[in-house]
Amino acid sequence: MSLAKRKGGSAHERALANKLWSMGGLAVLRGGCSSGGGVRKRFVPDIVAIGPGFVLVIEAKYRSERSSIRIEGEKVEKLLEFAHRARGGDAYVAVKYKGDDWRFLPITDRGGTLS
Repeated sequence: MSLAKRKGGSAHERALANKLWSMGGLAVLRGGCSSGGGVRKRFVPDIVAIGPGFVLVIEAKYRSERSSIRIEGEKVEKLLEFAHRARGGDAYVAVKYKGDDWRFLPITDRGGTLS
């Protein structure tokens, strides 16, 4: 079954994690389930990629059609806190629109809209 036919963004998160892993030299973890809905006591990012001397904390977003992506300020704060706890890691939003490659946008402050 193709990624486009699967429900939810988890298939795209897995594909991104696998792509990062296959690049070689990176250790990659995928956060297993959504942090929403009070399921977890602590925030878990979608993907954490660790390489020599750096840590990437990633929130992955997939859209089948081009549209703005909104990320709540609280989620941005939690991504930045997780990155900080990872000894200076960098927080990113990875965005993929159907038919395009992943784009990585650095997060440097509270939430907003990505176009």
